[in-house]
Amino acid sequence: MNTSQIQCFLTIADTLNFARAAEQLHITQPAVTQQLHALEKELGVRLFHRSTHSVRLTDEGMLFLPDARQIAAVSDRARKRFVHRSSETFETLTVGCMHMQSMSLLTGPLAAMQKDHPAFRPQFHVVPFRHIYRLLEEGSLDLVAEFQSGAASSFLYKELTRSPMVCICAEGHPLAKQAVVSPEDLRKVRLVVSDPSQVPPDVHHQQEALLGDRMPVELYFCDTVEAVAVLTAAGYGVSVLPSVLVPALPGLRQIPLEGGQPVSFGFYYKSWKDRPLLKAFITCAQQTLNPKKP
Repeated sequence: MNTSQIQCFLTIADTLNFARAAEQLHITQPAVTQQLHALEKELGVRLFHRSTHSVRLTDEGMLFLPDARQIAAVSDRARKRFVHRSSETFETLTVGCMHMQSMSLLTGPLAAMQKDHPAFRPQFHVVPFRHIYRLLEEGSLDLVAEFQSGAASSFLYKELTRSPMVCICAEGHPLAKQAVVSPEDLRKVRLVVSDPSQVPPDVHHQQEALLGDRMPVELYFCDTVEAVAVLTAAGYGVSVLPSVLVPALPGLRQIPLEGGQPVSFGFYYKSWKDRPLLKAFITCAQQTLNPKKP
């Protein structure tokens, strides 16, 4: 069905007269009849009882009337949205992230960009690891905001910040009282571990070193970083993650990890040559998140 058919139906329902409907729609009466027949054929029902003396809605027509009005209203609203369109041109950048938490790091840079680029319209997509760099290569993404990874070595990389590794656990867990957690401490407790594809290689290697020869009963494996945090906060074990990936969940503690190696977080992109907006956003993010770094 299309909007012309819907409008014909609504006009006939309003006038209960095909000739008058044609007059209001500024088309011929046969054209009105044709539009209605096409709509009835698609719906598989008769919408009007028609005779030489009268036109009235069928029961099916009465049922369809509210839907038709809603379809017409949505169509009209969409059309009016662009009738008085502003002459302003949006400046769009498409950013890919693997995690919602890493996206939240960009709040400050995004706010700063509005001052010099009021038409800036960023678009974000949360994309699995196995697809995100392919989309960057294809041009579907302008840049990727993620942790440094050898898998993306073919792209340019700008570091924005370095995130320390922390131990996360529930507030009631014995480790929650410690100022620092050591690898030896972690060998004595159950671990909650994420899928390797969901964390940077540096993080996975540090998690892997803690697994040792543990039995399956001592481990919980999760598909996502978010699931790791939820199970940890619920007391199913402890985990090790970069601090920037730890969501703000009630009852979840972050404790510095002894010997943990910070991981680099930044932007991957193909080139900013002839891309002034891309260059401006990367520079703004660097200045906002790491003002001391050139």
